Amino acid sequence: WELATKFYLFCPADAMLANRQQTVAPDLYDYLGPNLADSLGAKMRKILQQQMQLSRHPLAVTTLPLPVNTVQALIKGWLFYRDAEFIESGGAVDGVAADHCRGHIWTQADLRKLSFDGALLLDRLEWLAPAQVNAEAMWDTETLMQNVVRSFEVSKAPLMLVLFSKCEGLAREASRGMVVPDAWWSQAQDARLRLRT
Repeated sequence: WELATKFYLFCPADAMLANRQQTVAPDLYDYLGPNLADSLGAKMRKILQQQMQLSRHPLAVTTLPLPVNTVQALIKGWLFYRDAEFIESGGAVDGVAADHCRGHIWTQADLRKLSFDGALLLDRLEWLAPAQVNAEAMWDTETLMQNVVRSFEVSKAPLMLVLFSKCEGLAREASRGMVVPDAWWSQAQDARLRLRT
């Protein structure tokens, strides 16, 4: 078994166009890692062409007590989208499960327009599971904005943001997304070209 938990942001070739119309069918290479060092397409290629073939390696064959008859991969995580319609429709990219976990991509400017009961930025180890906190722990818009600005002063890596809805003293995750710095989109376009080669 190959197990992987991944988080990718959807950045198709035409994402920078003003009318946001997609002229080329999106594919797995349009999902970029938050640090722009990899893509879902490159990760899938590596898993299928390298990782899944390790049991056939001469050292594995001589070391394993029994031959490996079947190999499988389980890849979970979240995919994030800028276009709300794409999120609601489930997307249309070959190789992505229709029921995958999906979230938003927000810019700093988008944050002020969001309506929410409360919000928090999650540490990386908290990214996978749905979030739930005491209602007092949530941030309002101003506190959120201050923390985002402070985080981007230290690092330009996208941030995982969870928006909460209140329920009997607990705040339960209502939606989530990645907050990207303003320069992320142009850097993502450069990374797309590099990661396809």
